[in-house]
Amino acid sequence: PSHDSPPLYPASAQVFSGYVDSWAYDYTIDGDATVTVTVLDAFSYLANQIVTNVVAPAELSGARVQRVLASIGWPLSRQSVDVGYSTLGAETITGVSALEYLSKVAQSEFGMFFADAQGVLKFRQRNRVNTFSDIVLSNALPAGLYYVESIDFNYSFDRVFNSVVLTNQNLALSASSSSTASVNKYGKRSSEFD
Repeated sequence: PSHDSPPLYPASAQVFSGYVDSWAYDYTIDGDATVTVTVLDAFSYLANQIVTNVVAPAELSGARVQRVLASIGWPLSRQSVDVGYSTLGAETITGVSALEYLSKVAQSEFGMFFADAQGVLKFRQRNRVNTFSDIVLSNALPAGLYYVESIDFNYSFDRVFNSVVLTNQNLALSASSSSTASVNKYGKRSSEFD
């Protein structure tokens, strides 16, 4: 971008919280100096914490996440944990990294486990209605428009539609979209997603 372009993020927007692992300095003959900073987020810490002899009763997935985080000393002020819907069986957790175990809990819940930009560990239960309070995007788009990075396209015929209805049964809401040009050219291929 040119020097006249507006910044993609306001100067005050925090996009990462973590730890510096290393500083690699490089100098060129023409006087250019660069520093490559390798950073780690909370997942690096979790990957290096081995859970040992944590006795867990049958409990909801959110309680299990809190139990494991407490066993490794992760502060309550640095976590945000949903209750969860899945009841996990009683077990003694031992010899596994906190990251590996908590990732399995998230998979069992069909939820999400991640570290946000402020370094807060978050566990989100399945079917959570996202109000974008957890995700703040700042960009040059008009207000109210959001984008998602790293979208992979699937062009297989059985997954391509030109008329789609999206529903949210929890809120009794729906939205639809259709491409008239595509329907006229290829015929209507419709689907409904919850």
